[in-house]
This record gives sequence, C-alpha cells and structure tokens, in this order.
Amino acid sequence: MYPYLDGELDARVAERILGHLEQCPPCLHQYAVEQRVKALVQRASACHGAPESLRVTIRTQITSIRITYRP
Repeated sequence: MYPYLDGELDARVAERILGHLEQCPPCLHQYAVEQRVKALVQRASACHGAPESLRVTIRTQITSIRITYRP
C-alpha cells in the first residue's frame, strides 16, 4: 500500500489498485487510515529535520525490507 500511497507505482499498477480500493471497503478504510498517519507524521516532523545519518539508516532498512518481502 505504501508505494501506492507515495505515488511510486506506474500508472497501470496504480489504476489496478485504485479499482480494487473502489470495490473493497476494508482496503479503502485501511488506505484512509494510512493517509491520515502519513499526514500526521508529516505535520509532526515539519519543523524538525532528521539528521542525515538517520535518513540513510531508514532508507537502508526500507530497501532491505522491500527486498526481503518481495514476492
């Protein structure tokens, strides 16, 4: 869901996910929750920038998780 939420998917895949969300109330609800969480995090961190070392660590972990869980 996060790649869709972050606009990281190509248009064809994004369209398929949107179609699913329109037909699946539980997934649409979860998507709305994730949107709100993302907005809250952005607002909460707007005045404080993360140190570059933290950004690198987070990017590394995200990449590792995506590689580990890729089907």
